[in-house]
Amino acid sequence: CSSDLRYLPELSFVMPLKDTSLLVRAGVHSMVKQNTYQTLSSENPFLLSAIQPFNQRSTEYYAGASAFLGKYVQVSANLSYGRIRQFAFYVNDTTSPLKAHLYSVSMEDKINNLRATVDMSYSFQDKINVSAGVELNSYSGMKLNTRAWNILPMQIHATAEYKFKKHWTFKGNWWLFSGSYYPVSGGNDSRFEGGNDLSVEAIYSIRKDRKSTRLNSSHEWIS
Repeated sequence: CSSDLRYLPELSFVMPLKDTSLLVRAGVHSMVKQNTYQTLSSENPFLLSAIQPFNQRSTEYYAGASAFLGKYVQVSANLSYGRIRQFAFYVNDTTSPLKAHLYSVSMEDKINNLRATVDMSYSFQDKINVSAGVELNSYSGMKLNTRAWNILPMQIHATAEYKFKKHWTFKGNWWLFSGSYYPVSGGNDSRFEGGNDLSVEAIYSIRKDRKSTRLNSSHEWIS
């Protein structure tokens, strides 16, 4: 632990452009995240041992814009650059049996993160709601690790909701991601295949005397 005084800047700027629906924004966002064995093992329960508990500190500089396209569609785009201190990578233990799936923690003192996101949403009379987005991440500046182990470089998500008459609600969620890198024996590395997760849900609500009963039926497909 350390008793040094740390500065965590926080600043935001938002400005609507005259006679348009365009909204531009920029700023700085900082945060602290605890790096204890409890918090890390809650993310990955297959850790080999505890680590020296240095808190993760990050400062992100961002800029973006959002606008309405017509009456029902809103689009948002953001680009950010972040500096992260004490970032925990979960590194596959290449000395354990393949089926063990154990991980060690490699603490990088300083890394850089370049992130780009684009999001879109559509809403119509509170009956139809659709949203989708893509997130791209690139990491650099590592000293102890040759790659950003087990970090997803690309994710795409989409959700849809349709309210049918008074009682029925249908929902769908789709998540697509590219594969992350992991180390293998001999000092080499390999890459997981990408995958996707699709789930659908039907909800029937019964309302009586201000009380609501929900009957759910859901299915999920993962590849």
